[in-house]
Amino acid sequence: MIGFTTGGAIKLGQLIEDKYKGKPEILASIIGNAEVSPMDEVFYENETCISESSQQRGLGGKLNLARVRAASDMGFSLVCGRTINRPWLKLKEQQLAQYGYSFRAFVPDGDTYEVDGEPRKFFMASRFRRG
Repeated sequence: MIGFTTGGAIKLGQLIEDKYKGKPEILASIIGNAEVSPMDEVFYENETCISESSQQRGLGGKLNLARVRAASDMGFSLVCGRTINRPWLKLKEQQLAQYGYSFRAFVPDGDTYEVDGEPRKFFMASRFRRG
């Protein structure tokens, strides 16, 4: 095994409860910045991990693209996640755009998490629902 990627469906409000311990300022910031509702179902891009010996070969990007394709094929109009990795965030933006999603990334009010001075960003990709 060289790596894995995970993600799945969840209501946005439940995601915020699970990932941010229900902090109301974070929920309000995400709702305002992403123009969504806590009741919206999102596809949450949870994790992508590549073994150290297989990194820097584009494999993470290929796994992420497969996850984006799956979310699109399942009909999700909202895809979200969070990261501190700027190049990874840019790759996600490019890949989601290939499937017709618009993209916003921001640091939610009240989220103070950072690594080596790099704040964690939340991203929301959206596209019009068909149908």
